[in-house]
Amino acid sequence: MKRCGISPLDLMAWMDGEACSEDAVMKAHVNRCEACRAEVAAWTSSGRVLKDELDAELGPVDELSALRAIRRRIANARDQSLWGRLNRRVADVWLFHRRAVAGVVVAAALGCLTAPALVWWLGQLASRGSHFPLAAVVVESVEVGNDATAVVLQKDGATTTLIWIEPVVGDVDNAHRP
Repeated sequence: MKRCGISPLDLMAWMDGEACSEDAVMKAHVNRCEACRAEVAAWTSSGRVLKDELDAELGPVDELSALRAIRRRIANARDQSLWGRLNRRVADVWLFHRRAVAGVVVAAALGCLTAPALVWWLGQLASRGSHFPLAAVVVESVEVGNDATAVVLQKDGATTTLIWIEPVVGDVDNAHRP
């Protein structure tokens, strides 16, 4: 067990070149301290053994081609994802139909900006008593079966008419049929 006070993390940081500001101090300490020197030697030799094993297992590897292959796999995975396919589709639509997409976006923006003003204006017309129908339906005829009756309710001068079908009283079987 070491008694010098240098932690293994500090020693590893110095070995990896991460403790640049303390490089001279750590180097002098490792030269003096037998335990730290032995630990650094063990780590260095195990690193060499690991590197030799990897080189023997993998063979000669061109780092640049390996990096290209890794980047290609990452790009393929990204392109195959739902988000990647959606981005590619949007880019294609924008590339080939730029004017149409811009027109739709402008029309939607104008609609969003003018809709509140139009609703406000129609509300002002309605509050002044103007009969400005927002929607109208014309019923030309109503066909009523099974001896049911059609009831029509409309007040004098009103623009709203209520129509409902009333089944024959006492005919329970026909009252609940669609």
